[in-house]
Amino acid sequence: MQSTPLTVVREDAPNPACVPAFGWSGSIVSVVAGRVFGEIVRDVFDGGTVTHEARMQILDHDTGVRFADVQTDDVQVWRDVAAVATFLADELAAIRHPDHKR
Repeated sequence: MQSTPLTVVREDAPNPACVPAFGWSGSIVSVVAGRVFGEIVRDVFDGGTVTHEARMQILDHDTGVRFADVQTDDVQVWRDVAAVATFLADELAAIRHPDHKR
């Protein structure tokens, strides 16, 4: 059994110089494998500071504790979690280190 194929959607983010007064926050990459969803969020703060973070969730799985408690006996979900987590790690590495190969 393998991971579900990844579906990836990339979005353009504004140039930090274009949003100096208000800032901006949004998803720049979204990835889905089965019921597992992940995204890279870019935050542009006033003053031009830019940060990135990754988020991941299992759709239809809400324990009230985000990102800390996952219980499932579905082997496919675990494979999909691993695939999405690996993809997000590679994306963050490429953002932080442009010479990193995806």
